[in-house]
Amino acid sequence: MKKLVAICLFFSIGSISYLSLSACTCPVQDNFCSTAVNASVIIASEVLSIQAEEYTLKVAVLENLHNGVSADTLLVTGGNGADCGENVELFTVGDSIIFALNSYDSKYFISICGLHYLNLKNGIVSGNISKNLSSQSYEEFKTNLATCINVTSVERPSMPFTQLHIAPNPATEMVNIQLSQGQIEKVEVFSYQGRLVAKLENQKVNQLDFPLAKLDPGIYLFRVWQGDNFVVKRVVKI
Repeated sequence: MKKLVAICLFFSIGSISYLSLSACTCPVQDNFCSTAVNASVIIASEVLSIQAEEYTLKVAVLENLHNGVSADTLLVTGGNGADCGENVELFTVGDSIIFALNSYDSKYFISICGLHYLNLKNGIVSGNISKNLSSQSYEEFKTNLATCINVTSVERPSMPFTQLHIAPNPATEMVNIQLSQGQIEKVEVFSYQGRLVAKLENQKVNQLDFPLAKLDPGIYLFRVWQGDNFVVKRVVKI
């Protein structure tokens, strides 16, 4: 497994010479999706202030995207690289940033172990979002986020998107799920925030009715399995 190693030496010259060694070692994760799978929260934010000497950012929470926070602002702690914290001087006051943050003891941290941020400007998200994807609209990003962090966290080849039909959509009480080829073996339903809210297993049919009565109105991602393959489609419950 590839490793990213950051090593920093600190010297102080005076009556006593001082040398300390600090190192950070972590797996290489080169895109936001692979990193965000393990994030505590994901937010869209605006940078309000930067305290470089304290390795902190103060950000306004524009929108909760995953495992939301109740606060309007957050203090995000970075670091000097050697301690695995991201350099906060990469950002500028006024930047709109999507952060995947880790949380401990009600504090929030941004790490150099992976890609924990994307840029958001004029409704476009940019950066290494996932493999072979570096830019998409903010609305598309939000729609696909649950797929990115949860629904496809286990890598499997997917069947052709056109093979799966879900109707009606939007729906109120029930949707009919149909495969044009093969059989449905399992259906998993994820909330917009990426939480598994319902599933149906041990099926061997080419179509089935899936009840929505217990689901709150909102946007859901249906992951439909055929053997080791799956398709994910968005369904709106009204």
